[in-house]
Amino acid sequence: MKHLIIILISSLAWVQVSKSQSIMKKENVENVVKQFVQGANQRLVEQVDSVLDDNFRAVVNRAFGNDRLMLISKPVYLDMLSEGKLGGDNRTIEFLWTDITGNNALVKARLTGKATVFTTYISLVRNKENQWLIVSDQPHIEQVSDD
Repeated sequence: MKHLIIILISSLAWVQVSKSQSIMKKENVENVVKQFVQGANQRLVEQVDSVLDDNFRAVVNRAFGNDRLMLISKPVYLDMLSEGKLGGDNRTIEFLWTDITGNNALVKARLTGKATVFTTYISLVRNKENQWLIVSDQPHIEQVSDD
């Protein structure tokens, strides 16, 4: 009976530790997304650069009535940000879901600004230094109507 109780207590402790680690991973991933969005909002190129993997791509499909698929590399994205072609809005972030499997994470978020609403999928990877970095941003962009 003592052994059964010890096993039960150990199992419950392991579940709690596992759950805590899972919550911490989710918070870490979502904090990286917040840094990305807040950095873009304020056009803080260094802050955005610090959370993007070197292989980052923004995948913008058929935005603003356009029929094109645009793939924007990290250097081009950062240049557009510094030139004021991106960002500069005070968008709020609503996390719709966050899924983490091993060293990969996918976040679906809604970013609401003055003129646009982005529903975006942000893909992250955890590198060997245990740092989460964004490898892709795939937004669906809608303009806010004035009515």
